[in-house]
Amino acid sequence: MPRTSVLVRCYRQAEYLPESIGSVAAQEHPDLEVVVVDDGSPDGVREAVVALAQKNPQVNLRLLRRTRDSPAPSTPACGRPSASE
Repeated sequence: MPRTSVLVRCYRQAEYLPESIGSVAAQEHPDLEVVVVDDGSPDGVREAVVALAQKNPQVNLRLLRRTRDSPAPSTPACGRPSASE
């Protein structure tokens, strides 16, 4: 079965990451990847992702960081194969 990637954009929403990642972790799919895109959030997204990765080792949890003034959109790969392919 191919890897399933879930993309989560986050800006000032770090408090909701445990629920989002927990929902994905509860799935029975054998090969899950969650890519959290930190859109330059000032509220500790990085720290939340690190903690969640330790609590959910069954999920390949990745963090992509970008600055708020980055000209490129943070979701160009929607609908494409997983980020690790």
